[in-house]
Amino acid sequence: MWAGRCTAPEMGRRVEANSLHVVVFHTDRAEICASGKGGIGTYLGLWEVPQLPDWETRITSHLGPLMPTPYPGRPWQKCGADLFMLGSKTYLLVVDYASRYVEIALLTPTRSDDVIQHLKSIFARHGICETLVTDNGPQFSGAAFAEFAESYGFQHVTSSPKYPQGNVEAERAVQTVKGFLKKSKDPYLALLVYRATPLQNGYSPAQLLMGRRLRTTVPILPALLYSAFPNGDIVLLKEREKRMKYAQHYNLRHRTKNLNSLTPIILLITDLRLKTERQYLI
Repeated sequence: MWAGRCTAPEMGRRVEANSLHVVVFHTDRAEICASGKGGIGTYLGLWEVPQLPDWETRITSHLGPLMPTPYPGRPWQKCGADLFMLGSKTYLLVVDYASRYVEIALLTPTRSDDVIQHLKSIFARHGICETLVTDNGPQFSGAAFAEFAESYGFQHVTSSPKYPQGNVEAERAVQTVKGFLKKSKDPYLALLVYRATPLQNGYSPAQLLMGRRLRTTVPILPALLYSAFPNGDIVLLKEREKRMKYAQHYNLRHRTKNLNSLTPIILLITDLRLKTERQYLI
């Protein structure tokens, strides 16, 4: 090393030039790094160094602006369901889009009939939601689940294949639940604390869903445990502001651009196994 430059004996220059050829992509940069009369730059001319395309000519794909999920009009109107694994066990998670109230059930085994039985139990406690959003897993895409949705009178909406963001509330709830279940020794107490912890709008999931605070191990005044439903207009305003801020941060971070509008096409797919037809709007 001399004057901030690396020197090499003549016998080793061809080897060093080989190394430079691997990491250097522009000929001008190679000449600057290995300049000098009789230096390594002499040997760099033995190869044709590949040139990277100009930045202006590179094909770049831009994301479209984020479209926030509309806030439901009332609690337990729209729910999301998903399956997740923790250790060697599989769980069913149901989350309310409005209150982010979470219900969890252990699946043993993970058949569609078991998922349906747990959903019936959850609906018996909180009522039947109007819309249930799931992925296209085998537990949700069979004829038994379609019959269950029809008999219980709720709309079953599936997200796009290989696009988990279509059920973002359930995916986010899975990450949150798995996070505190891994750290807690008592999963039931951890779930209780989550349901009683205020969200960004100032109210806890239990308050938004049931209109009352839950008593936990943290001391609380008895007067605060009486039923008191939150102001729906204030909650709606705060939720809209939060979603708008999140969309702005997302668009700025990913440098999204407005994409050209596409003509919608209705694609009709026939399920040979179930002998039914499904329509997809693309």
